[in-house]
Amino acid sequence: MTNLNHPVRRRTRDAYPVLRPKPERIVVTLFPGDTLVFRCERRRQEWYLPIAVAFRAAVLGHVRLTGKERKGARYV
Repeated sequence: MTNLNHPVRRRTRDAYPVLRPKPERIVVTLFPGDTLVFRCERRRQEWYLPIAVAFRAAVLGHVRLTGKERKGARYV
């Protein structure tokens, strides 16, 4: 594992109709300081999200999906 010293940008393979009816690819940037930045390709507006918030949302989403399968499961 290496430390993050400079921003890393990646573009999605597929296009998604997130903001507009026409699907657009999403660019995700991982910044030092544990911040994710999302934007639509060829657009300037950006949305910032701390990695801790994204990780917590992923864990809670997984628990909600798989927790229903367990008998007597408690929901978070």
